[in-house]
Amino acid sequence: MGERGRLAGWALALNLGWEVAQAPLNTCPAAPRTWMRAAAGDAALTIVVAELTARRVHLAAGLTATALAVEAHALARGRWSYRPAMPTIGRVGLLPLAQLPLVGVTATVLARRERRARQPPRPAPR
Repeated sequence: MGERGRLAGWALALNLGWEVAQAPLNTCPAAPRTWMRAAAGDAALTIVVAELTARRVHLAAGLTATALAVEAHALARGRWSYRPAMPTIGRVGLLPLAQLPLVGVTATVLARRERRARQPPRPAPR
């Protein structure tokens, strides 16, 4: 599996866990299909932004901007809303805003570590 595949796997798994954990703070139906669709979308966004950036700080900034745009758009369209317990900045939920950069950077680091761990050792110099 290539690095993009490893990143996709980590991003999907970590985002799914985050979606399930924050479900009680959303008004969306708490259903595995909803969580999986959201996690898959977040994983896809992570891959796209990771392909466009070379450094983790740029990845985090790009994912934060992406999360802000996605959340603001979805809220404006009425796609979802938050329960009163959700901490917000303006109208945007703090947890969804933090999710993409935190999970995206973590997934990227884990995918790169996994790639390095699977590489055959270099021969010792003679």
